[in-house]
Amino acid sequence: MRWQAVRVSGDSVSGIPFLRPITCDSCRTALPRATVDSIRLGSPVAGFWKTVGLITGTFVLAGLIYCWQGCFPT
Repeated sequence: MRWQAVRVSGDSVSGIPFLRPITCDSCRTALPRATVDSIRLGSPVAGFWKTVGLITGTFVLAGLIYCWQGCFPT
């Protein structure tokens, strides 16, 4: 499950589904704390853009290395 605005209490973990607005308190769902085995922090959107940047940077670097002495050998 992907939640945002997560709240952890003594006996439950609750949050708002990721694709719903944070202001939607009626969308909040909860699970008993005993059923939650792990929680990951971070933003999936930020992770996507970091991956795009890494792939783009790799291709740009490869292009620079290839063209360092000239792109077209004579």
